[in-house]
Amino acid sequence: MENYLNINGSFEIEFYYLNGKLVGNQKDEDVLQGIMDNLRQGEYVIGMFDRKVFNISDFGTPLYTFEIFATDAVDYNFETENY
Repeated sequence: MENYLNINGSFEIEFYYLNGKLVGNQKDEDVLQGIMDNLRQGEYVIGMFDRKVFNISDFGTPLYTFEIFATDAVDYNFETENY
């Protein structure tokens, strides 16, 4: 038996420096914008298992960590396949 989870909707994401400090206060706005731009352009990727952000040219060295929070606009669908 295999179980599947289908998630559809919008999540809030927060980024953190590797020391645990939140990226997002007023002086970090340029850093946060840079992270988002690099994610949109495919220069950065996020690792869902370890919740880390990597540059595509160096998957061995994380740049940031992140947390994802579900919003009211998230739907879940659970399925099970029996063999």
